[in-house]
Amino acid sequence: MAEYRRLEDVRIKNTHFVWRTNFSGTVSEYNQQGYRKFNIEIPEELATEMIEEGWNVKPKARTKDSDEIMYILECRVRFDKIPPEVFMLVDGKKVKLTENNIHRLDGMQTGKVDVLLNPSYWNNCGRSGYTAYVKKMMIEVIQDDFDKDYNLNDDGDDEMPWEP
Repeated sequence: MAEYRRLEDVRIKNTHFVWRTNFSGTVSEYNQQGYRKFNIEIPEELATEMIEEGWNVKPKARTKDSDEIMYILECRVRFDKIPPEVFMLVDGKKVKLTENNIHRLDGMQTGKVDVLLNPSYWNNCGRSGYTAYVKKMMIEVIQDDFDKDYNLNDDGDDEMPWEP
């Protein structure tokens, strides 16, 4: 059980999403409350430090048949109190994401992720710890030739690139 103390924000560079993202907050078997969330891999040294502080870092086998361990941190995104600054980097252009369009990331192929996380203390039924909330994040979007040909994913505009 973690005891409350004010922790500093944590910056994680050059990470990547692990498993599916749920920026839309869709209720599912793994997300009964409908949180906007995702998981990232973090370096072992940082993971050890964060576990000692009470963050919800989970060690997982990299593959079914591997003894190699990776460390996973679940992160949440909330827009109701202090909205985070979230951007996707598409073909060298920075595109700001909001509560209304961040769900678009759920279907995109992404590369590296840089994130600044704000720890939020929780205490419930004798258990406690810190939840990671996004304060700032930059996501690299990987485009294929089709995306590039039609400038898809570039500006949050869902209009067709030609006249109807």
